Amino acid sequence: MSLTRTETPLAKTGFILANGLRIRTAAWPSDGYPAVFVHGLSSGWQSWLPPLAYLWPTLSVMAVDLRGHGDSDKPETGYTLTNYAADVWEAMGKMRLKRPPVLIGHSLGGAIVRRIAADHADALAAVVVEDSNLWGEEQATPDQRRAHGEEWLRNVRRPLPELIQTEMDRNPKLSYREAMERATRITNTADGVFLSAGEGVGLAAGEIYDDLLPRITCTFMLVRGLPELGGAVPEVSAARHAALIPGATVVTIPDVGHSVHGQQPEAFSQAVLIFLRAHGIIEKEI
Repeated sequence: MSLTRTETPLAKTGFILANGLRIRTAAWPSDGYPAVFVHGLSSGWQSWLPPLAYLWPTLSVMAVDLRGHGDSDKPETGYTLTNYAADVWEAMGKMRLKRPPVLIGHSLGGAIVRRIAADHADALAAVVVEDSNLWGEEQATPDQRRAHGEEWLRNVRRPLPELIQTEMDRNPKLSYREAMERATRITNTADGVFLSAGEGVGLAAGEIYDDLLPRITCTFMLVRGLPELGGAVPEVSAARHAALIPGATVVTIPDVGHSVHGQQPEAFSQAVLIFLRAHGIIEKEI
């Protein structure tokens, strides 16, 4: 069943102070169920515009720019999963949400919302993690992680026209303008985000997923693309989510890789809406 696209209003933007940092917010309020969206690494709140055409106004959406991204503050250090999660959690507490929200995150954002859910499951209606692997178990040394970050930084600090072409090669459906906007968001991302990418998506020292995932007792869904098309979550990781998170739902979207919501926004939105209706969070269609 196809979904109906809606004309999404312009975002109402502002800032929230969280952990001493200004965090950019973008809101599309409605009478729908409150939801908070968290983007992936080197992205921004604008990345959620494609699925918003299907999810709004059923969901009343608030999105953030993470520290080091977009218009949010860009400290020299502090780009760890612990800090990202603390930023988002504190910002959520200042959003004046009327009900426990649905929390949705992609990639790095998925790692963040998964981490928040482990500590605050009772305060959330549901969590949707999009194509975010259980990173941080690779046993890489600090030097190896730093070298990876430096290589990534060199790759993204190429001239803007090269970054635009990379985005168009990655997703041929993008217009030049859309590719330019994505490339510009990359150039506007702080160096520390890339240099500390391993710490950004991995658990803190002493934490393990076998302990963390069972603490996610709220309604949970993992949406993944296909690894052979660039999806980040292999079958073994998807099975681990299903085994360790009580009542978890795992959905695989065909014909797409890592950016499910960006390249298949209708399929992503349909999966989210079916999931939320099945759990009574939003009303069933008549």
